Amino acid sequence: MASRKAETGDEIASRMTAQGVSNVTEFGRRSTDQMQQFVTAGARAYRDMTDVSKDDVDVLMQSGAKLAKGMQEIGLEMMQYSQHSLRLGMRTANDLMGCRSVEDMMQLSREFMRESVDTFLQESARLLEISSTVASEAVHPIKEKIDQSGTRH
Repeated sequence: MASRKAETGDEIASRMTAQGVSNVTEFGRRSTDQMQQFVTAGARAYRDMTDVSKDDVDVLMQSGAKLAKGMQEIGLEMMQYSQHSLRLGMRTANDLMGCRSVEDMMQLSREFMRESVDTFLQESARLLEISSTVASEAVHPIKEKIDQSGTRH
């Protein structure tokens, strides 16, 4: 009987070992499947995220290029205004040296002031117009992207 109990113990140990190996193998297979699904889902999400990010970066690049071009135009306009103001000031200074009376000097000063203010107001209006156009053009690609995103969802 003792040998029979020993065999039964061996059989039980063998069966438990086989069952344990089977359980570990099944657990390993399920874990591998789950990990593979997780990695695939992560890769898909990453791919989607990089597509969105790439589109967003492209839109920002377009917007930035339009903004840079506009700022260049504003800078050029400011430089031309500064040159005009400098020429006007130099011309007025030369004319002041030729004045023979206080009345001539006062008249020249009034003309200088009037022309300076007129030029300033015209230039301010021009800069406002350019700034408005630049802002509108720079925001347009971003607005389009937002509109497209809104229609997709």
